[in-house]
Amino acid sequence: MKKNFRFYIFAVILFIFSALHSQIDSLENILEKSSVSQKISILKELISETHFVQPEKYLQYCRQGLELSEKLNSVADEIFFTYSIGDAYLEKADFYHALNSFQKAYELSEQKNNFAEESLLSERLGITYDNISNFAKAQKYFLRALKLRENSADHKGLFDIYLNLANMYQRMRKYDLAFDYYQRALEESKNLTDKDAKGTVYLNLGNSYYERQETDKALSYYQQALAIFEDLGNTEAVVQSLNNIVTVYGTKGEFNRALKICRQASELSKNINDKLIRESVAINLGMTYFSLGNLPEAEKNLLNTLAEATKNQHLDVRRDLYHFLAILYSQMDDSQKTYDYYDKYYTLSDSIFNAESDRRIAEQQVKFDLEKKEKTISQLSDEQETQRKLRNYFIIISVLAFLLILVLIFLIRNIKKSNKMLAESKKKFQNMFEKHSAVMLLIDPESGKIVSSNESAKKYYGFYKNDEIEDNVFNISLLDSGEISRILKEMLQKHCNRFITKIRLADGNIRDVELFGTPIDISDKVFIYAILQDITERLQFENELKELNKHLEERIKAEVEKVQKQQQMLIQKSKLESLGKLVAGIAHEINQPVGGISLIADNILHKFKKNELTLAYLTKKHKLLSESVVKIRNIISQVRTFSRNQQFVKLDKIDLNTVIEDSLSMMKTQFQNHDVKLELDLQKIPGFIIGNKHKTEQVIINLLTNAKDAVDEKATKTNDSSYKRTISISTFQEKNKIVFRIRDNGIGIPKENLQNIFDPFFTTKDPEKGTGLGLSIVYGIIEEMNGEISVESESGSTVFRIEFPKGA
Repeated sequence: MKKNFRFYIFAVILFIFSALHSQIDSLENILEKSSVSQKISILKELISETHFVQPEKYLQYCRQGLELSEKLNSVADEIFFTYSIGDAYLEKADFYHALNSFQKAYELSEQKNNFAEESLLSERLGITYDNISNFAKAQKYFLRALKLRENSADHKGLFDIYLNLANMYQRMRKYDLAFDYYQRALEESKNLTDKDAKGTVYLNLGNSYYERQETDKALSYYQQALAIFEDLGNTEAVVQSLNNIVTVYGTKGEFNRALKICRQASELSKNINDKLIRESVAINLGMTYFSLGNLPEAEKNLLNTLAEATKNQHLDVRRDLYHFLAILYSQMDDSQKTYDYYDKYYTLSDSIFNAESDRRIAEQQVKFDLEKKEKTISQLSDEQETQRKLRNYFIIISVLAFLLILVLIFLIRNIKKSNKMLAESKKKFQNMFEKHSAVMLLIDPESGKIVSSNESAKKYYGFYKNDEIEDNVFNISLLDSGEISRILKEMLQKHCNRFITKIRLADGNIRDVELFGTPIDISDKVFIYAILQDITERLQFENELKELNKHLEERIKAEVEKVQKQQQMLIQKSKLESLGKLVAGIAHEINQPVGGISLIADNILHKFKKNELTLAYLTKKHKLLSESVVKIRNIISQVRTFSRNQQFVKLDKIDLNTVIEDSLSMMKTQFQNHDVKLELDLQKIPGFIIGNKHKTEQVIINLLTNAKDAVDEKATKTNDSSYKRTISISTFQEKNKIVFRIRDNGIGIPKENLQNIFDPFFTTKDPEKGTGLGLSIVYGIIEEMNGEISVESESGSTVFRIEFPKGA
């Protein structure tokens, strides 16, 4: 019976798939025979049919539609096809091209003042920026969408934007803001018939309360979400809810109850396709058995899950399972398997870290490219706006001057009403007309004949060798006669006062000119009074500028990549320089446990030869060997972490005192070997700084190394036998700042060098002792962390002071 049912299901799916393809083929045939305007609606149908089944065709139809809508000058259709292209790129996780499409559609919707489309596109821009972790831009567009929807009746739109904002703040670890927007989404879901939406909010609210360690409230919301999803028959969401409930009971220590629910979730997870959820449930089941002390059952579940995660290529799940298995085998006293799984855990963690770094770097590059492109577009827009204003100012000044002349003529004619005064006014106008430096013409609008031209026009055209030679606009303009007649007619009716054309001069040269014309009444006849401006050079310049701008973005991108690579090389060179100075101390640190291991091995061999080897003795020695190995591994891990090329900067909450102590652990042997007295005053400060732990270590080690070099140099140069090398380190809080201060009683820095010490490659040391990169890199890292560094120095003392913003 089950086989027949599956066959029928398969047949139905095959029938639907065939029908869908038949429908697409039919629409494609109609498309080829349709007019341009009909093709737009057919392409929209094809987009709807292919969206989720044929993504490549979907993108092809979107591009066809965009091309047609641009030809038809249909802005509404252009917006639709542009953001549809953005959707295609968003689904492919091609965020750079998705942002370009959404931004173009957004700008078009702003021109149309279509708030519904602007709201939709604002949300899409927010989602895309959220995906590349550009939270500032994501927040800007989400809040813009929220503002556009707040006074509307679009409850589903409001619910979606509240949920997007809440999820974004959750990822930003701004839990209070996330909780607030989840509450708003819950309130808005009461206006929706979609129960799944309410269940989703309950699940997220449960996560928020769990993050706030309010487990009872988290449990309440998870149970409400479970009830909704069970009612809807959403098995995947039911399993997720049950799994979260198991986590809460595990946190509360109610492991028997957790086991019962976890078994229920495990049974249901067999019917869902989401492999990650299935693996998560299986891990919870294994760890619940572990918590109850049923280690064989825990081992069975975790090993089975590891096999599934390996098959599914889920690296994060595999890493977590290696860690849990190492803990399990440690509890089972299987030291070999404990070591094996810890080794796999650390190896895979490094691999995941490198992959995550590459992904983050790609996201930051997309973010950087977009910001550069937006800045370039803004600059070009500003330049075009300036040119437009200058052109408008010229037109206004010319028209005002001309109107002033007309008003003067009109007043003279009305006041004097005499031919004598009219003649005099004509004479004045003629003098102004003739002597003006601008190219001026009087044109008969009916015949196109140039009735009069001033000296500037004669000189410019080169046609008038004596007063008897005349010409016509139909002869000098390269436009066809019909177009010229139309323009003259529009000027006469004051429907047009400006046009651009090409003209041929007497010497055969072709020039681009801009003509400003207006009708003027002279001797009871209407003429076109025209002022011409040669714009040939300006158009050439604009064309050259456009051509130059085509390659501007690529050049900027190449230069930025070059600078970034050079900067990264300098940082790594500085780090390796510091690491080289630590080698002696590190070797000494490793030699101690290695010597211990060698001695223990000799003792065991001695006991064995004397037949005095006991289990208790071996256990004791094994513990000492393990401690020595762990110590060596910690030293190597510390050095490897410090020397790693940190191309991607992960920002974390940092306890400054802990970082200082870790850095000193690598330097303490050098201090001992050089008789350096270390004075520590690390105050306990509530709060943290935001930055990258490895780069902060690099700052501290650079400053410690410089301090050690300063006291060594003074000890070499001074004859005072009572001189004691001393370095003082202190941390404390000042208002909303966390301050780190390091002082040495070394040689000091001359006043004339103080303003140059942070410049790259500036150093007073011998070439083999330093490159001058250390303090330059320190300055750059502190600036990245929004900190400030200052230095005071006099003979016999130097103090570096660093202030970081304090996180709550």
